Amino acid sequence: MAHGSNLKVGIAFDKLFFEVLCLEVKTVWHR
Repeated sequence: MAHGSNLKVGIAFDKLFFEVLCLEVKTVWHR
């Protein structure tokens, strides 16, 4: 069960990282 929780956390971090990355790209693009 702990492994499943870690997997969920990893996916959440991946999504968060992707969101931040997209935000960075948009900000640079519109500059």
